[in-house]
This record gives sequence, structure tokens and C-alpha cells, in this order.
Amino acid sequence: LGVEDRHLTSEDVISIRAFLVLSAKQSLMGTRSPETEDISSILSYLVSNQSESHLVDMLQLLLALMSEHHAAILPRFDELGGLKVLFKLLTHEREPVRLFSLKIIGSYLTRVRLNSP
Repeated sequence: LGVEDRHLTSEDVISIRAFLVLSAKQSLMGTRSPETEDISSILSYLVSNQSESHLVDMLQLLLALMSEHHAAILPRFDELGGLKVLFKLLTHEREPVRLFSLKIIGSYLTRVRLNSP
């Protein structure tokens, strides 16, 4: 078989997607904290995509970013309406998407500082 005759298996696709998510994570978490545009892109992707595996990958990335850069991400997450996106994902038909959304909401709530009157 020539290279052009070889089709990707589902394992190949999973490996490639994992590599791409890892590359994005390393890029976003390198020497700087994620910018507003980075968070906005992730949230836009979450809103526009319905594939369970893609959503779970991006939710895992968002959870990792929030865990490691919470001081920089929380204000941007608030500003961009991140909780609205996560609450929308709680209605997703697939349980893993709902569970990761809940994990991020929980992470957010444990780190956010409420303004007292």
C-alpha cells in the first residue's frame, strides 16, 4: 500500500487530536498567562462545537488553564461570560461534557473572590 492509500484509524485521529491539544496547552501555558483572546477563542469553540470528544478536550484544557493561571484567567473568564457557556453545556446530551463543565464551575467557585458590600 502506498501512503495515499492508507486511511487514518480512529486511534490515529485520537493521537493527533491529543497532540494538538497538548501543543495548544504548551503554547498557552508557556512563559505567559493566557490572554483574553485565548480564553475567548476557547469559549467560542465550546459554543460552536457539538462533538463530545472535541468538547471534552477543550474543557480539559480550560480546566488545566484555570488551575494553573487562575489569577489571570478568572477576570477574563468573567468578562467573557464563561459561566454562561458552561451552564449551556450542562444541557449537553453527553455526560462527560456535563461532568467537565461541572468540574470547571466548581474550580471557578473555589477560586473566585466575592465582592462583599
